[in-house]
Order: sequence, then structure tokens, then C-alpha cells
Amino acid sequence: ADVLRADGRGTYLGGNIGSSLLAELPRIATDDWVVLELSSFQLTHLSKDFSMPEVAVVTNFSPNHLNWHETLDNYRQAKCRLLLEQSLGGIAILDTSLLQSDDWKNCITGRLLGPVACDELPPLETPGEHNRRNAALAAAAARAVGCSSEAVTRGLASFQTLPGRLQLVATAAGRQYYNDTTATTPESTIAAVRSLDDGCSATWLMAGGSDKGVALDNMVAAIVQHAGGAAFFGSTAEKLRSLTISRYPGFSSTAVKTLDEAFAWCHESSRVGDRIVLSPGCASLDQFHNFRHRGERFNELVDDIAKQH
Repeated sequence: ADVLRADGRGTYLGGNIGSSLLAELPRIATDDWVVLELSSFQLTHLSKDFSMPEVAVVTNFSPNHLNWHETLDNYRQAKCRLLLEQSLGGIAILDTSLLQSDDWKNCITGRLLGPVACDELPPLETPGEHNRRNAALAAAAARAVGCSSEAVTRGLASFQTLPGRLQLVATAAGRQYYNDTTATTPESTIAAVRSLDDGCSATWLMAGGSDKGVALDNMVAAIVQHAGGAAFFGSTAEKLRSLTISRYPGFSSTAVKTLDEAFAWCHESSRVGDRIVLSPGCASLDQFHNFRHRGERFNELVDDIAKQH
């Protein structure tokens, strides 16, 4: 959306990212562009009459929401709907991790493209290799619809980290506080801890929440490798703590009930110069209305620390 705007196009952004565009329908002109983030749930329930997009982008695929979709194949089929019902003139853009998979290539009914090479991208304000991969996909989509190279560079370079997406919300008490509440999958948390591991200061992680029926082993391994310690909270706290103790008994960790307790443990365990990061890797519905509500509570706790110092 930022790149399209940089190219001078009327652009609306909405969907699962947080805003419905239904109220905007009277204002959306025929030459405007609409960028929608669609969840697997939304794709599952869309009617057969839905007009699939001119450009469809799939950023990644890994086990998720299996407590709802029941099987990995059901989850894949939900995402594949974005591609299967495109017209022959449609453009499908897949991440490099999906380009070699027949499961995804067989879903393509339009023209298949891959991401732009990462070395062609400008420096980004938002951290992490995973965000550069997202930017490479956005650049490919923008180029596919005729945006200029200057607009791509300008739009990506000016893009600001979205709220709750590995967002540096404050530096207080000599520590940096990152809100990554939108990390509701193990893969998102793995990307976060890798991105913040600079080999100098330690990362103290807050992870946990409600269980979505996916394996957490790889997330625990990445946390141990890239973080200084972790406070596990919510419904998956004991599960995450048990996995950690059984495989990495020397790693500093605890299991607590609430986000507040996890925050307090991380702050007490950390030192000046360290980072405290909320990147749960799980859903939020055991204790919060949604992931945004969880992120708001984290920001409140950070504000309290800032006022004390």
C-alpha cells in the first residue's frame, strides 16, 4: 500500500490487518487500488462469487490454526483459494520457500512470479530478514502492476514498523522494549529472536498464550539459541517450560500465569543494555480479547516502567 501511494495511486488498505473496508465502498473509485490482508478463516468463508484479486501474494506457509482447520491440508487449501480462483490474467507471487513446492505451483491459474532480489531493496526502518523478504514480495507485486522503481524504493524506505510487529515502543530503565504481539505462530517468534540477536546485548523473551495445536519444539530451540532467557505465560506456559527444561536445563526460564508476571520476571532478570521482547508465538484468547489487547497491556507495563525512571 505504501509503494502504491508513493506511485501516486489512490490506495485503500484493510482486511485482517485491522480495518474493514465495507464502510469505504462508496468512496472507492474504479481506478483506486485496494490492498487486503486475508486470513485463512476469511478465505475459507468467502462465497464462490468472490472476485479473486488481480495480484495475489502468499508470504509463507507453516502449520498454524490446526485447532480450527483440523488438518494441515485444510489450512493449505484455505490459503490456496487466493490462487485457485484467479483469472488467467491474474498474477500470483510466492515467497522463495514456496516456489519449489508442487502443492503451491499446482494452485496457480494465472502468471507466477517470485520476489525481487533482496539486494535490490533499500535499507528498511523495520528490522529483520523476514521483513526484507516481505518487502521483496511487496516490491514484486508493485512492479507487476507497473509501479516505478523510484516509487518502490521510496515506499519501502519510508515504511514504518506497524504497531505490535517487532515494534520498538520505548527505551526505559536502560532497556529496549519491543512489542511483537502479532507473532502468533512459532515461526514469527523464531524470526523475531533471530532478528534481534546481535551477539552483544541479551534478549529476554515473553512467550506463550493459548495453544493452536502446532509443534513448539523449534520455537523453544530458537529461543534458547538466540535469547538470554524467557518467561513463559498463559495456557502454554508449562508446556513451553517443560520442553525447555527437558532439552536445555541450563537455560534461564520460568513459567507464570500472566503477562504481567512474565514482564516483571524479564525486567528483574535483565540488565542495562538488554532487550525485553513480547513475541508470544501463540494465540492470545486464553487471557485477552485478541492479540491487540495483549499488545496494549504490554505497552501499559512499559509505560509504568518509563514513569518510574
